[in-house]
Amino acid sequence: MKQIYLLFILLFSFNLSSAQDDDLFGEWFLYHLVIDSNQVNNPSSILPAIEFWSDPINNNEFEFFGFAICSGYGGTYHFNAQQTLDIDSFTETQGNPCNTNEENLFETQYFYMVLSSNPLSELNYDITGTGEDATLVITNLLNGNQAFYGRQTLSIHENELITSEISLSRNPVANSLNLSTAQNLVGSNYDIFSISGQHVTNGVLDSNSINVNQLQSGLYFLKVSTDDAIFETVKFIKE
Repeated sequence: MKQIYLLFILLFSFNLSSAQDDDLFGEWFLYHLVIDSNQVNNPSSILPAIEFWSDPINNNEFEFFGFAICSGYGGTYHFNAQQTLDIDSFTETQGNPCNTNEENLFETQYFYMVLSSNPLSELNYDITGTGEDATLVITNLLNGNQAFYGRQTLSIHENELITSEISLSRNPVANSLNLSTAQNLVGSNYDIFSISGQHVTNGVLDSNSINVNQLQSGLYFLKVSTDDAIFETVKFIKE
């Protein structure tokens, strides 16, 4: 009877943990930071994003990847017994230069005072709401600094919901990324990053198609900067 009861507890704990994992997975948009108990708003029109997932190509390792204002970043993590996240690795990839000192400071605070610190961070995460109304608060347990996220893309200046989304007509892809969206992307900038966070290529869209024939097989991220500076990220597999 004790063995059956113990098995029930273990199965219940595993299912609870899995449900919390599923809630965290996917893309979140960063709204603001709280550093040393002071709210720090994003000084840029670019809305940073982060995505959590389990990588099937790499033994279902827990990974995250995102873009801040000027740089990309990524790393690995695991869930511990306290239902918090331990960051196992963190890598920053330099992208375009920041335009102002305020943007540099905001990005540095986000990377090294919330997501990663010395030693690598233990992060508490709290999710409230469901679907597009869900919010995520990540707290660095070493220093108490926080990052606040939501599932919805908001315009920084107008605080309006950007409803257009970018998807791929085919994924995995062989030679071309064909983008499907209600938004006119012609003239928008794009960047492609590898799964390790390396900046692979960039350009300006002259259509809703990008030639990726030169890429090696693997998992990549596409970042598109639209006219209002709100960007979308799309994960794709190159065959």
